[in-house]
Amino acid sequence: MLLNCEQLEPRRTLSVNAFLSGGKLIIIGSPQADRLAITQAGDQILVSGLDANTLVNRAPQASFHMSDLKRDVFVQLDGGDNVVRIGGEDESSHTDEADDHSGEGGLVLPGNLTIKTNSGHDAVRVSFVQIVGNLQISTGAGADTVDIGRGPTFASEDHTEHSTSIAAAEPHDDGGCEDEGGPPADVIIGGSLSVSTSGGDDGVKVAFTAIGGSLDISTGTDNDTVVTGRGPIRGVHGDDECGDSAAASGLAAAAVDAGEHGGKPADVRVAGDVSVSVGVGNDLFLLKNMHVGEDVRALAQGTTARLGTQNLQVEGDTSIASTAAYNLVAILRSQFSGDFNLKTGGVDLALIDRSSFASAVDISLRGDSDALCIRDSIFLDEVGIDGGPGIDAVFLADDNLFAEEVELPHIESGDVDTQALSATVSDIDVGFGLYLQGHPN
Repeated sequence: MLLNCEQLEPRRTLSVNAFLSGGKLIIIGSPQADRLAITQAGDQILVSGLDANTLVNRAPQASFHMSDLKRDVFVQLDGGDNVVRIGGEDESSHTDEADDHSGEGGLVLPGNLTIKTNSGHDAVRVSFVQIVGNLQISTGAGADTVDIGRGPTFASEDHTEHSTSIAAAEPHDDGGCEDEGGPPADVIIGGSLSVSTSGGDDGVKVAFTAIGGSLDISTGTDNDTVVTGRGPIRGVHGDDECGDSAAASGLAAAAVDAGEHGGKPADVRVAGDVSVSVGVGNDLFLLKNMHVGEDVRALAQGTTARLGTQNLQVEGDTSIASTAAYNLVAILRSQFSGDFNLKTGGVDLALIDRSSFASAVDISLRGDSDALCIRDSIFLDEVGIDGGPGIDAVFLADDNLFAEEVELPHIESGDVDTQALSATVSDIDVGFGLYLQGHPN
């Protein structure tokens, strides 16, 4: 008896598809977890798999002539734990002290860059790249990380230690490659930068980046972290007791400069507006080492919110608001040219330290009992502080400079508790400093 044996077709490995269409580069992911890199080598743009399981057009790598790329780059990845690296060099090999690179040495894209991922724990990393148009990044459900610019990332790209704390990976201190205009950007975006994430514990970092348009960051539900600028946060100065910091005698308007009330030059520069919105959860956003040409709007929601600025310079108006039940606020070494508005709810602990305000300031600490300490800061216009319901404590240190008398509606002098305010400053030091070092409160 004869048996007819039909040879089985070899099993096909799933592949990413990359192709040019009408001057656009389109990259469509496979149903599995894809790990991709988009780089430039001479006159070629390369789309490569970062491991043996990721093929591009059924090969380890696909290449296209840069002259054929006339317009946008579009990346769409499916479900799975995806990794996307965009840029000409791996930033992990560089340090601030020895690095003089900028976006001019890496990948150059003539139009917009759009990256979209679906569900899964996704990691998107952009460094050493020039984008003539806009950069738009959108991730689906899952614990996702988005890192723009060189420096430490939120987590290892294999997702074995997915965390939204970045300072544990800090290999270097602030400083190094900076001049009078600030350190060079290795990500240059001619248009705007937009980052949006969905549910999951997400992290977004932007550092060493120049943006010609606006910056818009929006995270979904769960516990999210948004950080701009390089290096770990610096602890607030002075003793724990709010009123005992070194007196800034002789302060005048002329002293409002980077030496007294600022820090190192900004490594994130945004020509337009900045908008940050973090969803329901235990969230942190820290706008650090950044210069903003127009307005800043920041909103936090959820259970607990840590809201901070450090070495932030804003040419327009600033509005920071939170509806969280518990808020920890730190405004450190920052300069605000336009109106400044801070509005929170729930139980609030707030510190304003070594900052300057050229226009009107309105602080509204609504909800339950709150504590506010202001020290070593300059106010050149009217200041209003409203404590709202609850027992509130406000301490204005002697080293502040106020151009006008401070209005304190709903706050009586008897409410001031210096011991409580001392604890407030200590809590803020710990709550921000240790949080970014990987030790959350």
